[in-house]
Amino acid sequence: MKIIHCADLHLDSKMETHLDEKFAAKRRFELLMTFRKMIDYAVEKGVEAVIIAGDLFDKKTVSKEAKNTVRDAILNNPSIEFYYLRGNHDAAEVFKEAQSPSNLHTFGDEWTHYSLNGVDIWGCERADAGPDGLSLNRDAVNIVVLHGQAQEYRNNRDKECIALSEYRNLGIDYMALGHIHEYTVSRLDARGIFCYSGCLEGRGFDECGEHGFSLIEIDVRNHKIDNSFENISQRTLYEVSVDVGDCMDDVQVVDVVRDELSEASIDSKNMVKIILTGSRAVDAPKITIDGVCESFAGDYFFIKVKDETKVFVDYNSFANDKSLRGEFVRKVLDRDDISEDDKSEIIRLGISALAGEDVK
Repeated sequence: MKIIHCADLHLDSKMETHLDEKFAAKRRFELLMTFRKMIDYAVEKGVEAVIIAGDLFDKKTVSKEAKNTVRDAILNNPSIEFYYLRGNHDAAEVFKEAQSPSNLHTFGDEWTHYSLNGVDIWGCERADAGPDGLSLNRDAVNIVVLHGQAQEYRNNRDKECIALSEYRNLGIDYMALGHIHEYTVSRLDARGIFCYSGCLEGRGFDECGEHGFSLIEIDVRNHKIDNSFENISQRTLYEVSVDVGDCMDDVQVVDVVRDELSEASIDSKNMVKIILTGSRAVDAPKITIDGVCESFAGDYFFIKVKDETKVFVDYNSFANDKSLRGEFVRKVLDRDDISEDDKSEIIRLGISALAGEDVK
């Protein structure tokens, strides 16, 4: 038997924190298509069930397009059973009872149990519920579904806490978890494992790398479970740090960045965030972020550039400088109420202004 475990799809996510309106709209549509791609995979591979461990949607109000895409995908595949446990982002009710497909099964605030060909699937939408009410048949293959933050011990102040110590040695074979957006799998006890499937698509540059779902393959007769990560995302997000400390102008910055990206061999369909690092001379012109970004605009689906360079000031070189520039630098250095980083920026701006340059 094959079962897909996915979570944190966040369909209908606004996604305008990292992307402009045009790209955000395209990515929202791509998330829906990735969900459908996962269902197509399930049909092709003979998957019998799909477990959605929370945050199928991103907000309480779901667009008609997102709701209909999910409902139709489930409705049009009656050979697959869908088990949907709502997460902290999901609405209380997504489908009206009359619209809910018969092969869509949900959970509640108490432990709910379903059986599927020798596999028992248990779920509770209260992450901190604990195992009270969880009555497992040790002779069955047991899957437990929760959405929250796995920790070793209970934290009574955290309603999203899943206390792993309370679930050990109960007969769990696989804990299907949601809430963490990166795929991780670890041993729960001698019998079972717990797994975060991660999200299907990275939505921002805090979700770089490959994303997809966990494919669970179960030999019910021999009570054996294997699981593997399946990368299904349409685009991968990358964050690349580039030291441009020796660059004296934007042209040199672009050349160094281009060399770094070439070495990284990132496919043009993907999304890239460039972090400019290094210490630059105080008299070096400020990097034109928009210009650098535009130089790579056609190379990737989306690119973002962030300047995290520091200004290096050789204070000793100004100690005996009798010019207005030297006097200005010494005045700034004598201020105790300004941080070192702010002093460097003030000095950079001041020297540029004294040189007659545009101050930005």
